[in-house]
Amino acid sequence: MSEVAVMNNGQEERIKALQTALAAVTEERDILRSSHERLRLELEMFKRRIFVAKAERVDTAQLELEFAQTLAVLDQISGELATCEPEPKEPKKKRKPTGRRDLSQAPLEEERVELSDPLFEDLVEKGQAEAIGFEESYKIMYKRGGMMASRCFALRTAPPVTASR
Repeated sequence: MSEVAVMNNGQEERIKALQTALAAVTEERDILRSSHERLRLELEMFKRRIFVAKAERVDTAQLELEFAQTLAVLDQISGELATCEPEPKEPKKKRKPTGRRDLSQAPLEEERVELSDPLFEDLVEKGQAEAIGFEESYKIMYKRGGMMASRCFALRTAPPVTASR
């Protein structure tokens, strides 16, 4: 029986070796099949790119004929439009002005108000500041009987004069 056991051992080893070889060949076959499928899809894509590009090309002679027909129709329409009178345009609406209003030109009663700053007036009298002029501003206000403009004057002064050495 020892001969049969040795024989079975040799056959089992050979079966295991054949099974591992079969697994390796099966794995290689699967890799080759997937590679073949990818290459086939890539070939189809290239064929589509070539044939679709040819199908999308346009005959320039045909385009020139269509352009000439369209140009003739446009010339005919422009001739008809030239004989028609143009529609009068609506005048543009004047926009509402923004910013300060010049109330000196408004037909309103004016009230004059002078604002004084005693500190700056003293500096001007002593010669430590210079009077430049008056700053004029307007305010609109309501007084019994209607609207009126309040005209305010404020003394403008320059910074104190410093002696340069």
